[in-house]
Amino acid sequence: MRQIIRYAPPGQEDIMSHQEYCLLRRGWALQERLLSHRFLSFRFDRMQWECNTCCYSDDLECPFTIDFDHTSQAKKRSMRGLKDATGIFSYWREIIETYSDCKLSERTDKLPALSGLAHAFSTILHDTYVAGIWRNDIHHGLSWSVSSSNKELNSSRIVEESPLAYRAPSWSWASTDSCIFFHRYFQCQPYNDLVIISIDTRTQGLDAFGQVMCGTLHVSGRLRKGIVQGANERQSTGFNVGSAHEQNSSVGTLYPDHVQLIKRLQGVERGQKSVMALLISYSTDDGGTWVALALEQIAGEGKDLIFQRIGLIKNKESDMEGNDWFEHSERKAVRIV
Repeated sequence: MRQIIRYAPPGQEDIMSHQEYCLLRRGWALQERLLSHRFLSFRFDRMQWECNTCCYSDDLECPFTIDFDHTSQAKKRSMRGLKDATGIFSYWREIIETYSDCKLSERTDKLPALSGLAHAFSTILHDTYVAGIWRNDIHHGLSWSVSSSNKELNSSRIVEESPLAYRAPSWSWASTDSCIFFHRYFQCQPYNDLVIISIDTRTQGLDAFGQVMCGTLHVSGRLRKGIVQGANERQSTGFNVGSAHEQNSSVGTLYPDHVQLIKRLQGVERGQKSVMALLISYSTDDGGTWVALALEQIAGEGKDLIFQRIGLIKNKESDMEGNDWFEHSERKAVRIV
């Protein structure tokens, strides 16, 4: 007589959450799970089988689906079934959001631990890969922000960290150790204003998808100077940005990329920190909203300006003062490293 031990609660046999376990939190393991045709995991309370079409557990006869609404893990899909470029790019960003929350023993493994997946995506995209971002998805790929759920960002005690070895250019999500997410309302900003002149990255060794030694993004876009006004009360990691020419104005919210920058911003007096905003995309609906890179100049003068990215600035419908902030801005060519 065959017996089946049911661990799932009654009525929940066919829909179960993707239980988190240690291996899922490791960076190198993610591409092994997503690239393999079949994946068998040994949990504390069950074995679980996962492939591109279904999941099984040793406590149930029937297949169950993973409830991805209650897990941070990217869904396992067949690469052959990804044909639409928009859907492929969306899936890549979903993977990156999962991957950014994983742990690595060596910081320099950030891009190498994803190189297998990048190579697999390149075979179906036939696109250029630059420091974790695809060339034809560059505008959306630049729209990443550090998640406000990061404990180190919300901590009142931010420890000053020592300078870290170079891993990726500042405009790449791979430059930060924090969990990131891509701008959710990017589809509401259908007009890509930033013009890409060139992207130059140099990798270590022969692997075009591996560790990056240096990278420069040369672009032409609308550039404006803003003033950091102070912490945004609606979100602990956001800082209000006002126009440099208008006192007490509010044009958008700055979301810093690193905890060190938050410490610097918290330590300066109100209105004493300036920031350069480079428009990425905008919308004309409901008065207009936009997304811009927050830049800090590190070298150059005149027409040869060199910046590094320090965050993302978002203008929302509630920031009506800033809807037309870039309307009369002149285009400038800048380099971001």
